[in-house]
Amino acid sequence: MDSDGKFRKEVADFLKKNGYTEVLETNKSSEVLKEHVANPFNLVIVEWEIQDLGGDLFLRKIAKHNGRKCRIVVIFDGSSSVHIETKVGCYLVKPLEAQDFDKLLR
Repeated sequence: MDSDGKFRKEVADFLKKNGYTEVLETNKSSEVLKEHVANPFNLVIVEWEIQDLGGDLFLRKIAKHNGRKCRIVVIFDGSSSVHIETKVGCYLVKPLEAQDFDKLLR
């Protein structure tokens, strides 16, 4: 989940090429939560500054529905002062390319 549609598409294509058969591409955290509750995801890639909830609230809601079963990768811009290392295990800093996810997925 990222606000940049072109980047979301690149990441979705990269994931599909690397064995992820069901990929939900959206910029709405509420849509992700609704789908996750119905059919839990194995992996969620989310931008910290998401539009409708914000990263912190979104992470709390995801955790409420699946504990630690879902791997979460957070993307944030270099100007963020949030210390997300304490909130999630994996994060990437913009600017980045879809291929930057390669090492995280292995």
